[in-house]
Amino acid sequence: MRMRWIACLLGSVLLLTSCSSALSKRDDYLIPYQQGNLATANESITQTIDSQMPSQQFDKCKDSVWLLLDRATIRFAQGDACQAIADYRLAIDAIDLYSQSCLGELTAQTILQDDVGAYAGEDYEQILARIYMALALLHEGDPSNAYAMLRQAEELQQLKREQYAACDVTREYVLVDNPLGKYLFATLLEKRGDLSNARILYHQSGLGDPDLSGTQNQATVLFLCHNGNAPRKVSIISDATVASTLALEIFLGAAHCHDFALSSLSGVPTPALTYAFSNPPMPTYAYVDGCPQSLLPCYNVGAVAEQQLAQKLPVIVARGAARYILRRSAVYAVAEKNPELGAVMDIGMLIANLNTKADIRSWTTLPQTLDLTRFDLAPGSHTIQIQFTTPSGQLQSYPYQLNLKAGDLCLIHVFNMSPFHQTILIPDRFIQQGEHP
Repeated sequence: MRMRWIACLLGSVLLLTSCSSALSKRDDYLIPYQQGNLATANESITQTIDSQMPSQQFDKCKDSVWLLLDRATIRFAQGDACQAIADYRLAIDAIDLYSQSCLGELTAQTILQDDVGAYAGEDYEQILARIYMALALLHEGDPSNAYAMLRQAEELQQLKREQYAACDVTREYVLVDNPLGKYLFATLLEKRGDLSNARILYHQSGLGDPDLSGTQNQATVLFLCHNGNAPRKVSIISDATVASTLALEIFLGAAHCHDFALSSLSGVPTPALTYAFSNPPMPTYAYVDGCPQSLLPCYNVGAVAEQQLAQKLPVIVARGAARYILRRSAVYAVAEKNPELGAVMDIGMLIANLNTKADIRSWTTLPQTLDLTRFDLAPGSHTIQIQFTTPSGQLQSYPYQLNLKAGDLCLIHVFNMSPFHQTILIPDRFIQQGEHP
């Protein structure tokens, strides 16, 4: 009976600590995406979403947030902004749902592993979700709803700061402001004629204070490059955690509290970030009527991901240590009553510990950097050119012709998935007839 109980317990732990089926299929779409094969990437991730989240029921899928955000960005890069908006909207709804803390999930994460609970997105991802939806809405010619999304992004940043300050654990956390959201919000305020508030937000963004005198009679063209690939999370066992668990076993043995446990050899799994060094951000230049400007990084996704992970890591390690202690206590409790069963339990817990992974879920179709430049132009026809410098030093150029009216806001997206695969999105309403990206 005892053996059966132990077997059932270990079987449950191993089952629940195994990698989720959605994560195991992530490379099926991420590799084609980073190679510029967007149709294959979209088809692959759609199959995963259909199997994990039937009938768009995001509340039934703990991985819905990152799956929807990944697909939304793939569709946006394809030029299907309408479908991208639908995915961003569902993802934001899922973020709002799963951001509510649940004691049951926190307990399960402590006993089993961190990705047992639903993924609500990192704080910077939750803000970027609203900004990306605003970008897709602007591409579709819907500035009113884009304005509402950007306002939400600003309000969410303030809410996050208040939540940090209200909790002892997070009081020292720092939320990196998203300057792109502020700049876009300021641009929409400018186009609405609210120059006073626009100036405040432009200044807060740190991306430059444009001269707003006379801009009502001009058109504004923003070039935004989604440059490179954001770092991915991987699960590692740091030497420090292995040393800590072994030190605890040595201490317990010296105090004659417990016999040495093999399950202590595993250490505590923690997330780390790794970059796709084959797909770095590339220098990008925009020319308007022969006048060149370099697109400069306005938001470094990779740096923000590193900063947020670093400040959360102590909590992640503490939860992992608590998990280790619970499992170690279970081994001790069984061994006290039956040493033979305790030895079996110890080996089983070692296997369970080795199979326990850190939570490596994230929005993986994000770029490493978001690069921006701006032109204020007189109404009329303008020739633009987008130019890349490849790692080998070769230049790739893409020319287009725009027709602009006074007060227009034309946002041109450049998705640079790899040094040899780019997608350029220009709203059809601004493209001169016969010219298409």
